[in-house]
Order: sequence, then C-alpha cells, then structure tokens
Amino acid sequence: MTALDSFIAKVGQDKFDHHLVGALICFCVSTVYILQEGSFSWDALFGIIIGTVVALFFAIVKDLIIDEKADWRDIVATVTGCVWPLVTVALGVWFNQLS
Repeated sequence: MTALDSFIAKVGQDKFDHHLVGALICFCVSTVYILQEGSFSWDALFGIIIGTVVALFFAIVKDLIIDEKADWRDIVATVTGCVWPLVTVALGVWFNQLS
C-alpha cells in the first residue's frame, strides 16, 4: 500500500474528495481574479479569499441543502483544500517579487 492509499484510508475517500474539489474551486476562481486584475503582487492573495468564499458557498449548498444529512467535516475538508492555492499564489507572488 502506498503512502497516499494509507492517508486516504485514514481520512476517508469522501473527505479527500471534498478537499480536492475545494482546492479546484479555489484555484479556478482565484486564477480568474488574478488574471483579470493583472495583479501579481500581494494583492493577488485577495483572490484566494474570494475563491475560499466560493468554495465554502458550494460546500454549504451541497452539504446542507442537497445532501440528506449534513456533515460539517465535509465543509471543513472542502475549505482546507483552499490552503494549496494560498501556498501556490504566495510562492508565485514571492518569486515574482524576487525576479
């Protein structure tokens, strides 16, 4: 069993999926914001906030309205997926500032 399989077995496939979808939503929304604004400075991190809010909105709609039983851990897993875009954008802005 690989390390990834072991990790997924510990947290559960559903939570892992929520984490990935949260990251994907946040990446997409943040990328649109950053490219539209042309802001490759620390203001680009505002795009992550927007992406996180959008991911949170979709997580709440899915888990509280669409699903039969709400699971707050799914919402938390979705929002924690937004850490990856935050780190990626912060590194990108930092590298841009260094160049």
